[in-house]
Amino acid sequence: MIQIFSYVAQTERDMNIQRTTEGIAAAKARGVQFGRKPLVKPKEFELVKCKWEEGKLSEREAAQQLGVSRPTFHKWTHK
Repeated sequence: MIQIFSYVAQTERDMNIQRTTEGIAAAKARGVQFGRKPLVKPKEFELVKCKWEEGKLSEREAAQQLGVSRPTFHKWTHK
């Protein structure tokens, strides 16, 4: 009896994964965007970046001035 319940549960799980995959594919075909929208660099980014490159600001201070996290500032400057 337990084996029957296990089989039914596994079959339902497989069907659920298949339906989810098909739904995601259909949404992408319609042009639905997934994930977070990318942050737009602030106007003063170039000025702060220049100060950071000259050593006048640390990476953390530069990120604080721009209002973003330090990893975001790092990603912007190392592309």
